[in-house]
Amino acid sequence: MQRRFTSIFIMLSVAVLILVAPMAVGADDVIIIGMEAEPDSFDIHKTSGGVGMAVGHLIYDYLIHYGPDGDRLPGLAQSWEFSEDASSLTFHLRANVRFHDGTDFNAAAVKYNFDRLMDPATGSPRMTELSNAIDSIKTPDDLTVIFNLTAPDVAFIGYYIGEVTNGAIISPAAIEKYGDEIASNPVGTGPFKFVSWELGQRVVLERNEDYWGGAPLPSQIIVRPIPDASTRLVELETGGVHYLHKVEPDQMGFISENPNLELYAKPSTSLYGLWFNQNREPFDDLNVRKAIALAIDVDTIVEILGGAAVVRSQGPVPVLNLGHNPNIVEPGYDPEEARRLLADSGWTLGADDIYQKDGQKLEFTILSADGRYVQDKQMSEAAQDQLSQLGMKVSLRIVEPGSFSNEWISGNFDMVFLGGWFTDNDPARGPMYLFLGNTQYNVFGFVHEELQTAFAAARSVGDFEARKDLAWQAQEIINDAVVAVWFYNANILGASTARLKGYEHNGIGFLRFDNVYLDD
Repeated sequence: MQRRFTSIFIMLSVAVLILVAPMAVGADDVIIIGMEAEPDSFDIHKTSGGVGMAVGHLIYDYLIHYGPDGDRLPGLAQSWEFSEDASSLTFHLRANVRFHDGTDFNAAAVKYNFDRLMDPATGSPRMTELSNAIDSIKTPDDLTVIFNLTAPDVAFIGYYIGEVTNGAIISPAAIEKYGDEIASNPVGTGPFKFVSWELGQRVVLERNEDYWGGAPLPSQIIVRPIPDASTRLVELETGGVHYLHKVEPDQMGFISENPNLELYAKPSTSLYGLWFNQNREPFDDLNVRKAIALAIDVDTIVEILGGAAVVRSQGPVPVLNLGHNPNIVEPGYDPEEARRLLADSGWTLGADDIYQKDGQKLEFTILSADGRYVQDKQMSEAAQDQLSQLGMKVSLRIVEPGSFSNEWISGNFDMVFLGGWFTDNDPARGPMYLFLGNTQYNVFGFVHEELQTAFAAARSVGDFEARKDLAWQAQEIINDAVVAVWFYNANILGASTARLKGYEHNGIGFLRFDNVYLDD
């Protein structure tokens, strides 16, 4: 029955699209991508938006790239090595690489970019942590860059250098030319050059014939923002786009059963859930945080709403991360224990069946995007309903995906349905770093001395097993403190026309279209 209704909806939508004269698909070497939102900015040094960073990977390069399975690969750096004590990291750069504006890529350009990232005037979300991590950057010659670190840190690459960071290499000449307007005039070394950006309509890129990795197959990439999930699927079915960057869980069955479409799913090392702002009452009370965790039936919510698109999480590190601690125990669903904990902290039910204490109601708001993560709004609504049933007054504040990052990074929330942080699988890498005291992302009000010690030790140990043991200790500290209610680790979903060939889906969510083409 669901398939029948879906087919009817698509047929009706096709009729509407024909009436409004949809954009015709171009030549066979033009690839059209449907994105779930408008890019917020192409100044990767400043953005925290997933869409801007995802599309930016077509324009920019990083010193290192990641393969489809998360393995580190040479990017603008051909090789790299740590010093014996892990206090410095040396990159050996590719020769004869040019930015799209014709200027040279070299060690000075790398230093310029990281100096800009650490400059408070830039306003990068990575400014504080980079400044705390890097003591100096040396360029002994045009093809060598040495990062001298403030402390030994074998996880430095995963935190600050790889493709899951803000460390894209932008043309210094273009930054000097455009200033803040580099956000809409991106110039990198990547496989595609920026041509134009028509807000709400499309971003147009063209082939970089001089790309160091070889000229890509598509002559053009057209990126179309299509916020509505159903409309995106219709566009894919009718040929308005060739690839969808985001697929909703309830669309998976329809796509997989359609012989003209291809569904992609790749496990990711990402983590999603409801995070507490312990800077605000009553979340500074451990019993309240525990009670909220026990009052939400996470297993059922994730199973019903997430389905095959997600994997139930276990603790503060994704289950697929090499450093995941399998001994972490989730709180489970126990409303009666939640009531007991609230009573222990002095909360009593009022005449309106809302918990109160010292004249204050147990009242708060959950911040969530709508469509940034898998079923984010829907899972927030389910949690709201269950917490309300227990006797808490819970409201929702839903914001657009493009503005969501600025909201939570500013600390403007009580609880927030939040996730991401794709990692490069190092045991000392992962969402745990958000709780370190020296990062701008630690807006959650949780700083723990033992955690700082364990995590710092994990990042200074070269031996993998020793690093993993320390990471396990850090996870236990975070889990015992109930800093969040963990929901799921996501599968990265995408879809394309069956005509699209040469595409390798990755578990990071960024776009790789160098070797993609349309088959007749």
